[in-house]
Amino acid sequence: MLGNGVWPQFHFDPAHTGFNSSEHVLTRSNVGALRIVWKHSLQPSSANSSPAIWGGVVYFGTFNHYVVALDAATGALRWRFHTHGSVWSSPAVVDGIVYVADADGRVYALDAAGGAMLWTFRTSGVIDSSPAVSNGKLYIGSDDGNVYALDAATGASLWTFATGGWVRASPAVADGTVYVGSVDGKFFALDGSTGVKRWTYRLPRGYGFVYLSDPTVANGVVYTPSPYGLVALDASTGVKLWSRRSDGNEFQCPAVANGVVYVPSGNAYLYALDASTGATLWTSGPGGGSGMTPPAVANGVVYVGAGFGLYAFNSRTGKQLFTFDAGNAILTAPVVGGGRVYIATYPKYMYAFGLPNGGKRLLIAGSRH
Repeated sequence: MLGNGVWPQFHFDPAHTGFNSSEHVLTRSNVGALRIVWKHSLQPSSANSSPAIWGGVVYFGTFNHYVVALDAATGALRWRFHTHGSVWSSPAVVDGIVYVADADGRVYALDAAGGAMLWTFRTSGVIDSSPAVSNGKLYIGSDDGNVYALDAATGASLWTFATGGWVRASPAVADGTVYVGSVDGKFFALDGSTGVKRWTYRLPRGYGFVYLSDPTVANGVVYTPSPYGLVALDASTGVKLWSRRSDGNEFQCPAVANGVVYVPSGNAYLYALDASTGATLWTSGPGGGSGMTPPAVANGVVYVGAGFGLYAFNSRTGKQLFTFDAGNAILTAPVVGGGRVYIATYPKYMYAFGLPNGGKRLLIAGSRH
């Protein structure tokens, strides 16, 4: 079962849909029975990045300069790779290679089996952005104001696009186009092969000039969070289709599945919006202004972290189906695959949740980082 559990890069795929259509074990009717299968101790550090799942292994980055690989079945340590800076970037795992970046401005390609470094590329700024890997190319942003395209096999620079500010958002890639925002208040569509700008969208005056959150692309539409809400743009032209105000609480990276946009807000509510119109279908969540992670959608269930808790909601109605109080802050987005849900807390643990009839007794795999 676990071998079929995949979540290969940030928000599942290069387009950042956050939707795993291959998950069929967890359902609306059984997700309430989730329990801890294992937890891996991260003390005295913490996991900064959302994990990637591939080939029965969980990959993620830590505050104290490591990329960590854990056995997905048991939580046992497979390997660790020491980086030059804290790893806020979420890994991407493609064709047996782990791609990740650190706060020292370096992008790494690591052998997925053993963690050996294959190549590295350095930018001149901090990297918070997560790599998007598509068609043999890696796309990533840097605080030096550039979007980079690298050859995924060699790390050679293919092109660089300069913006007017930090690029902390993670690029989304769909149909040969790279979509990303900058803190200069502009959102760009770039040709994935050449880096040539296809179009630019700028926030209206009075709404601020920051793009820090990550976009999602689905069915020819780009959904990009902004300081004042969510904007839906035509992916080909950049023309605004609709926008939705966030009632004073900044929206985060949304997920899109089956004609619905699931967007989390800073006030710890999850909004389900009609993907075509932006109309509200339902609102759910604990509230309280404790923040909320990007959601993961799989088999009719939406998973999200908020405050100290992991939550699961019915994707059609917003009914809460499951909650887990971790006792520590949840800052990284959950990932779902192979009947398991993986999420990290700040500080302490990486958790794996599964169903009682498919899990093991609780294992604690401790390691000092």
